Amino acid sequence: MNYYEKALLGAEAYRLKDKPVMLAIESSCDETAASVVRGGREVLSMSVFTQIPIHRKYGGVVPELASRSHVEKVGSVVADALEQAVNEHITRGVKKEC
Repeated sequence: MNYYEKALLGAEAYRLKDKPVMLAIESSCDETAASVVRGGREVLSMSVFTQIPIHRKYGGVVPELASRSHVEKVGSVVADALEQAVNEHITRGVKKEC
């Protein structure tokens, strides 16, 4: 990262200092989701894993399978949401300067 990129990130961080960034994690009976939100209103990213294909063959949600799937997938869903948010932040900074 060169000096110019560091300065841009520093300026952006100062501008956003009063807008906290939050990671939200949600699981319903058949979905696991994560989102990164800034200032309570601006969605930076969202990642969802659905279990519909898993439960379709049983004709409905099977609680044991659903629970296990949430545990198995939450890490990758969170990682995906965080990666998307970082990429969105970098992309926005570049677009502003072009």
